[in-house]
Amino acid sequence: MRDPTRPPPPRWTPERQCAFLRFLDRTRSVTQAAALVGMSRESAYRCRARDPEGLFALLWDDIMTRPPVVRRVYRLSPSP
Repeated sequence: MRDPTRPPPPRWTPERQCAFLRFLDRTRSVTQAAALVGMSRESAYRCRARDPEGLFALLWDDIMTRPPVVRRVYRLSPSP
């Protein structure tokens, strides 16, 4: 039985899944994206495996199969 004084463990809420997918799109790293939403890499794969044909898994696959977007950062220096 779980200790009632401890908070429940974090869950893969729809909001957390959306944030994970945004970070996955930017980083292309499951480990980094999971850490950025406060979850583990292993739990991300378990969440995906629970519904392999679901939207979370389909979007994950879409992100990982398309080429990464190159974002360029331009620094503007003041004119002399």
